[in-house]
Amino acid sequence: MPSSTWLSGFLDVKFNGALCATGDYDPELWTCTRDDTPLNRFKSYRRAAQAICHQCPAIRTCAVYALKHPELSGVWGGMLDEQRSELRRRISPVR
Repeated sequence: MPSSTWLSGFLDVKFNGALCATGDYDPELWTCTRDDTPLNRFKSYRRAAQAICHQCPAIRTCAVYALKHPELSGVWGGMLDEQRSELRRRISPVR
């Protein structure tokens, strides 16, 4: 269950009301990797996680947190790793 094992209850504290923390969904939807999941299941899980995120009341809080923490992987705030990386590049100040 996400609320008790996934990230050691982190989502319960930081993202009150997050759908992924309800225990109603398999946490692997958000955390599966291409290395350990068959491609068709990997793509299906990512789409499912994103769809759930887009209905979640905590999506903005989660997305902002994920953008500030590039070490995170999986689906956060309705975005994939690649999407967050691209958004970080687009919004970071020019150096």
